[in-house]
Amino acid sequence: MATRRQADGSYWFQDPGPIVFEAVRELGLRSALKAADMSLPEHKLMLEGERRETIVVYVANFGFLYGGVAAIVLATISVISLYYGFWKLGREVSMSPVEVAKAFRPAELEGVAMNATTKGLLKGVGKRRIMYGVVEAVHGEKKGWVLGMGGPEGVVNPKEMEKSRLLEKEGE
Repeated sequence: MATRRQADGSYWFQDPGPIVFEAVRELGLRSALKAADMSLPEHKLMLEGERRETIVVYVANFGFLYGGVAAIVLATISVISLYYGFWKLGREVSMSPVEVAKAFRPAELEGVAMNATTKGLLKGVGKRRIMYGVVEAVHGEKKGWVLGMGGPEGVVNPKEMEKSRLLEKEGE
Protein backbone atom coordinates (compact mmCIF):
# COMPACT_ATOMS: atom_id res chain seq x y z
CA MET A 1 0.00 0.00 0.00
CA ALA A 2 1.52 3.26 -1.04
CA THR A 3 1.81 6.14 1.36
CA ARG A 4 3.02 9.62 0.74
CA ARG A 5 3.90 12.44 3.06
CA GLN A 6 2.14 15.72 2.35
CA ALA A 7 3.78 19.17 2.59
CA ASP A 8 1.92 19.91 5.82
CA GLY A 9 3.38 16.76 7.47
CA SER A 10 0.27 14.56 7.14
CA TYR A 11 0.24 11.21 5.36
CA TRP A 12 -1.76 10.28 2.29
CA PHE A 13 -2.74 6.62 1.78
CA GLN A 14 -3.68 5.02 -1.51
CA ASP A 15 -7.19 3.41 -1.62
CA PRO A 16 -6.73 -0.24 -0.58
CA GLY A 17 -10.08 -1.32 -2.15
CA PRO A 18 -8.80 -2.62 -5.51
CA ILE A 19 -5.97 -4.55 -3.86
CA VAL A 20 -8.32 -6.18 -1.32
CA PHE A 21 -10.92 -7.04 -4.00
CA GLU A 22 -8.25 -8.65 -6.18
CA ALA A 23 -7.06 -10.77 -3.23
CA VAL A 24 -10.65 -11.88 -2.43
CA ARG A 25 -11.21 -12.83 -6.10
CA GLU A 26 -7.99 -14.85 -6.12
CA LEU A 27 -8.95 -16.63 -2.91
CA GLY A 28 -12.45 -17.38 -4.27
CA LEU A 29 -11.04 -18.80 -7.51
CA ARG A 30 -8.56 -21.06 -5.73
CA SER A 31 -11.20 -22.35 -3.27
CA ALA A 32 -13.63 -23.06 -6.13
CA LEU A 33 -10.99 -25.02 -8.01
CA LYS A 34 -10.19 -27.04 -4.86
CA ALA A 35 -13.91 -27.67 -4.15
CA ALA A 36 -14.49 -28.81 -7.72
CA ASP A 37 -11.86 -31.52 -7.44
CA MET A 38 -14.25 -34.50 -7.19
CA SER A 39 -11.42 -37.00 -6.72
CA LEU A 40 -11.24 -36.09 -3.05
CA PRO A 41 -13.04 -38.62 -0.79
CA GLU A 42 -14.94 -35.96 1.22
CA HIS A 43 -16.98 -34.99 -1.90
CA LYS A 44 -18.58 -38.39 -2.33
CA LEU A 45 -21.70 -38.04 -0.19
CA MET A 46 -25.17 -39.46 -0.67
CA LEU A 47 -27.87 -36.90 -0.02
CA GLU A 48 -31.61 -37.36 0.20
CA GLY A 49 -33.94 -34.51 -0.59
CA GLU A 50 -37.53 -33.58 -1.04
CA ARG A 51 -38.85 -31.24 -3.69
CA ARG A 52 -41.96 -29.16 -3.27
CA GLU A 53 -43.53 -27.07 -5.97
CA THR A 54 -46.48 -24.70 -6.19
CA ILE A 55 -48.74 -25.33 -9.16
CA VAL A 56 -51.40 -22.90 -10.35
CA VAL A 57 -54.71 -24.67 -10.91
CA TYR A 58 -57.50 -22.93 -12.81
CA VAL A 59 -61.09 -23.63 -11.96
CA ALA A 60 -63.79 -22.81 -14.50
CA ASN A 61 -66.90 -21.06 -13.27
CA PHE A 62 -69.47 -22.67 -15.53
CA GLY A 63 -72.17 -20.15 -14.62
CA PHE A 64 -70.20 -17.38 -16.32
CA LEU A 65 -69.32 -19.66 -19.22
CA TYR A 66 -72.96 -20.56 -19.86
CA GLY A 67 -74.00 -16.91 -19.48
CA GLY A 68 -71.39 -15.78 -22.03
CA VAL A 69 -72.35 -18.47 -24.52
CA ALA A 70 -76.04 -17.57 -24.10
CA ALA A 71 -75.29 -13.89 -24.77
CA ILE A 72 -73.35 -14.77 -27.94
CA VAL A 73 -76.15 -17.05 -29.21
CA LEU A 74 -78.80 -14.40 -28.44
CA ALA A 75 -76.80 -11.69 -30.25
CA THR A 76 -76.29 -13.96 -33.28
CA ILE A 77 -79.99 -14.80 -33.48
CA SER A 78 -80.87 -11.10 -33.15
CA VAL A 79 -78.61 -10.11 -36.04
CA ILE A 80 -79.68 -13.02 -38.25
CA SER A 81 -83.34 -12.11 -37.70
CA LEU A 82 -82.67 -8.71 -39.28
CA TYR A 83 -81.81 -10.45 -42.55
CA TYR A 84 -84.97 -12.57 -42.59
CA GLY A 85 -86.91 -11.88 -45.78
CA PHE A 86 -84.04 -10.34 -47.77
CA TRP A 87 -85.03 -12.50 -50.77
CA LYS A 88 -88.30 -10.55 -51.02
CA LEU A 89 -86.44 -7.39 -52.09
CA GLY A 90 -86.31 -8.62 -55.68
CA ARG A 91 -82.60 -7.98 -56.24
CA GLU A 92 -79.17 -8.71 -54.79
CA VAL A 93 -78.36 -6.73 -51.66
CA SER A 94 -74.90 -5.58 -50.62
CA MET A 95 -73.44 -3.32 -47.97
CA SER A 96 -71.74 -1.13 -50.57
CA PRO A 97 -71.25 2.47 -49.34
CA VAL A 98 -72.70 3.77 -52.60
CA GLU A 99 -75.82 1.64 -52.17
CA VAL A 100 -76.19 2.73 -48.55
CA ALA A 101 -75.69 6.38 -49.55
CA LYS A 102 -78.46 6.11 -52.14
CA ALA A 103 -80.87 5.30 -49.29
CA PHE A 104 -80.25 8.84 -47.96
CA ARG A 105 -81.05 10.40 -51.37
CA PRO A 106 -78.04 12.66 -51.94
CA ALA A 107 -78.31 15.25 -54.71
CA GLU A 108 -75.36 13.71 -56.55
CA LEU A 109 -77.31 10.47 -57.06
CA GLU A 110 -80.54 12.12 -58.28
CA GLY A 111 -81.81 10.63 -61.52
CA VAL A 112 -80.39 7.19 -60.77
CA ALA A 113 -82.95 4.42 -60.32
CA MET A 114 -83.85 4.07 -56.65
CA ASN A 115 -83.74 0.26 -56.71
CA ALA A 116 -80.52 0.00 -58.73
CA THR A 117 -77.70 -2.31 -57.73
CA THR A 118 -74.25 -0.99 -56.98
CA LYS A 119 -73.20 -1.45 -60.63
CA GLY A 120 -76.33 0.38 -61.76
CA LEU A 121 -75.69 3.23 -59.34
CA LEU A 122 -72.12 3.60 -60.55
CA LYS A 123 -73.26 3.60 -64.20
CA GLY A 124 -75.87 6.24 -63.35
CA VAL A 125 -73.28 8.44 -61.69
CA GLY A 126 -71.07 8.16 -64.76
CA LYS A 127 -67.78 10.04 -64.74
CA ARG A 128 -68.87 12.45 -62.00
CA ARG A 129 -66.61 12.34 -58.97
CA ILE A 130 -68.34 12.06 -55.62
CA MET A 131 -66.88 11.73 -52.14
CA TYR A 132 -68.12 10.80 -48.70
CA GLY A 133 -67.39 13.25 -45.89
CA VAL A 134 -68.73 16.37 -44.18
CA VAL A 135 -71.06 18.39 -46.42
CA GLU A 136 -73.09 21.52 -45.80
CA ALA A 137 -76.80 20.79 -45.42
CA VAL A 138 -79.71 23.22 -45.60
CA HIS A 139 -82.90 22.35 -43.74
CA GLY A 140 -85.40 25.18 -44.09
CA GLU A 141 -83.58 28.29 -42.96
CA LYS A 142 -81.01 26.39 -40.92
CA LYS A 143 -77.60 25.52 -42.30
CA GLY A 144 -75.35 22.90 -40.79
CA TRP A 145 -72.74 20.28 -41.44
CA VAL A 146 -73.61 16.59 -41.82
CA LEU A 147 -71.91 13.44 -43.05
CA GLY A 148 -72.96 12.69 -46.60
CA MET A 149 -71.95 12.48 -50.25
CA GLY A 150 -71.10 15.37 -52.50
CA GLY A 151 -68.77 16.66 -55.15
CA PRO A 152 -65.07 16.81 -54.18
CA GLU A 153 -65.17 20.61 -53.96
CA GLY A 154 -67.98 20.58 -51.37
CA VAL A 155 -66.83 17.67 -49.17
CA VAL A 156 -64.51 18.18 -46.21
CA ASN A 157 -62.57 15.41 -44.50
CA PRO A 158 -64.07 14.96 -40.99
CA LYS A 159 -60.61 15.23 -39.39
CA GLU A 160 -59.96 18.53 -41.18
CA MET A 161 -63.37 19.78 -40.06
CA GLU A 162 -62.48 19.03 -36.46
CA LYS A 163 -59.14 20.85 -36.80
CA SER A 164 -60.84 23.94 -38.28
CA ARG A 165 -63.40 23.97 -35.45
CA LEU A 166 -60.59 23.81 -32.89
CA LEU A 167 -58.82 26.68 -34.64
CA GLU A 168 -62.05 28.73 -34.67
CA LYS A 169 -62.49 28.17 -30.90
CA GLU A 170 -58.89 29.23 -30.23
CA GLY A 171 -59.41 32.40 -32.27
CA GLU A 172 -62.49 33.46 -30.28
